[in-house]
Amino acid sequence: MISTGSPGQQDAAQAVLYEAGGPRADTRLKIVILEAELSETPTDADDDRLRLHATLAEDYHVLAEYRQALRHGSQELALRRRIQGDNHPDTLAIRANTAVWTGGCGDAARGAYGLSIWFVIVVFDIVTY
Repeated sequence: MISTGSPGQQDAAQAVLYEAGGPRADTRLKIVILEAELSETPTDADDDRLRLHATLAEDYHVLAEYRQALRHGSQELALRRRIQGDNHPDTLAIRANTAVWTGGCGDAARGAYGLSIWFVIVVFDIVTY
């Protein structure tokens, strides 16, 4: 996240972030920036919204904040299905991730069901190609 300045300046900025916000402070700062950008992105800007939801889902995953990861992952999945189709590899990947995050939110049965659907789709695609 901190990519400008000399290596010494970058280290100092990283140290300040860590001291102020603890581990992963840079990820938390990135999330604040991306959430603000998302709130100002037009609802019809699908490519931008897809990029933002995908990045936010992954960042929340890194922080083990699975409810937020699932919220953004679900939006990413809807966008990927519309833009790329149900069988695109990226659509399948986020489908699996949303199942994992569903389980991480405490709904293990629904998460397992989501993974089983993902598995059937992937196997069917392999068999039909």
